[in-house]
Amino acid sequence: MLLQNFQIDNDMTLDTNARYINPFTDFGFKKLFGTEANKELLMSFLQALLQREGKIIKLSDTETHEVFYNKLTFVYLEMPKFTKTEVELETLFDKWMYVLKNLAKLRDHPEALQERVFSKLFRIAEIEKLNKEERTAYEESLKSYWDFYNVINSAVGKVTREKDEIIREKDDALKEKDDALKEKDEIIVRTVEKFFDMGLSPDQIAEITGIDMNRINQINKRKG
Repeated sequence: MLLQNFQIDNDMTLDTNARYINPFTDFGFKKLFGTEANKELLMSFLQALLQREGKIIKLSDTETHEVFYNKLTFVYLEMPKFTKTEVELETLFDKWMYVLKNLAKLRDHPEALQERVFSKLFRIAEIEKLNKEERTAYEESLKSYWDFYNVINSAVGKVTREKDEIIREKDDALKEKDDALKEKDEIIVRTVEKFFDMGLSPDQIAEITGIDMNRINQINKRKG
């Protein structure tokens, strides 16, 4: 069995006038890939994915002759990381990634996606062609999708704010430490300069204060 796991695209926004269904909704994904009538779409999609591995291996049950995969495989498609434009599409995988990422935002069938499988996909994906029952199911599915999207965004925002607060606290702590070190060094400089004004030698100052001789000489050189 091959499971597809999509990372939400942060660029996708709610469009009440959308022409095509959102494939990331439960209804949308099942509409495109979950029926026997649309098996062609699923096979093309899987082929695009598996071609990246070099070949497609089909295993079948010896009794039923039903094709299946002998192990569970997870394929993660991180949609936000796919940034190719229509004119940059080259492979079948590129085209599937593009159409899945942009389907809910498209107004027309892109010229770069003229293969028969995509023509079928765009016909199936038209919201206006859904019957009343399908339209209701899609709207409910879309609402669930956006509820989930908002929960994820809220959680990500919270984590980001907490991370930013931790960074600010660390920066403040480092600044305080740096300010304390500068203040300490200023006290050392004033002390050494005062002893020099009193006519003491570097050795005498080092013996009295415990300050490193190199530092004393640096202050004396700067003072002189």
